[in-house]
Amino acid sequence: MSNQALTLDHFNTDIRPVDDLFGHVNGSWADSATIPDDRSGWGAFHELREAAEHDVRQIIESAEPGADPDAERIANLYASFMDEQRAEELGAEPLRPLLDRVDQIDSVAALARFW
Repeated sequence: MSNQALTLDHFNTDIRPVDDLFGHVNGSWADSATIPDDRSGWGAFHELREAAEHDVRQIIESAEPGADPDAERIANLYASFMDEQRAEELGAEPLRPLLDRVDQIDSVAALARFW
């Protein structure tokens, strides 16, 4: 991803902006870009989101124990969220009290009072 606010290389100067603004501004990019197989679309905002998620993950994973209590809590929460083996072991049991309450809903009025 480029650090430029506007990538002029993506412009297609063969297309007049008054005829097709999108083609003029994005023509070269649209001709050469490849949408990843696991996506339905792709563009600058998708790239920005991926880069931000990567950066946040790096920040979380690099948190050092004992250095900052808030950072450590965030890192521990992230690690617990990513622990697929533990989630598989527990299954739905941690949700059991909430699911039992849901099972007791027997009317629209009870649903309205649920929370």
